[in-house]
Amino acid sequence: MAVNSHRLVALAAASVLAVTVGGAAGCTSGAADSADPGGGGGAGGPRAPGLGCEVDDDCVPVSATCCGCPGFAVSVDDPLAGACDELGCQEPVACGAAVARCDLGACVLTCPEVVCNLACAGGFAVDAGGCETCACAEMPPEAECAADEECVQVAADCCGCGAGGVDVAVPAGDADAFTAALDCDPAAVCPDVDACEVGASPRCQLGRCALVVDGGGQACGSNTACPSGQQCVIGGAGPADGLGTCQPT
Repeated sequence: MAVNSHRLVALAAASVLAVTVGGAAGCTSGAADSADPGGGGGAGGPRAPGLGCEVDDDCVPVSATCCGCPGFAVSVDDPLAGACDELGCQEPVACGAAVARCDLGACVLTCPEVVCNLACAGGFAVDAGGCETCACAEMPPEAECAADEECVQVAADCCGCGAGGVDVAVPAGDADAFTAALDCDPAAVCPDVDACEVGASPRCQLGRCALVVDGGGQACGSNTACPSGQQCVIGGAGPADGLGTCQPT
């Protein structure tokens, strides 16, 4: 999961840093004002000459307020990187695992990729910084399943995927009622073609029944193991959804 800030966030951060440092440490806002906050957010926006990056070590995480948890990343040469140094801030706690990285010449704050082969019915827990952790989240109270065996595949319409329609996964105990609620005409005309997704099977993910396709890049972590030769990786780019992605070992 990437924690990329947008230009607006970086602009606001620069303003806050200038006021905070100037008031608390007797500094003027000149350093922060002279920075190019438009490039510090890590969202791929333009950066001032010399303030880009080539490797991850060129970037550092920065908070929108002094002594707070990081909210975006900037180049080590960016004035924002040391704007709060004179305050002697202690390392904040419970900020999450997000790290600064260089992505196509721009510094971004992103979640580290971690191999985690836990099987968690409720998916992976997400830390305070919005990154998945190798720990199980609590099952949501509205969960409809806890294991794959509690889900079945049924037709979502009057044809079903075997005859050109669509299938879904529902709790086994609700299958009959779901089918009855479709109130299908026995003489319904269907395309009579197989539209079923190859490899799809009913699974319980994050407490909900879903049709999951086995193969490379599939979601993992919520009662779904990766195929042989692959491992479950959490973090990286993309929003935290409590699931990992199967990647080659």
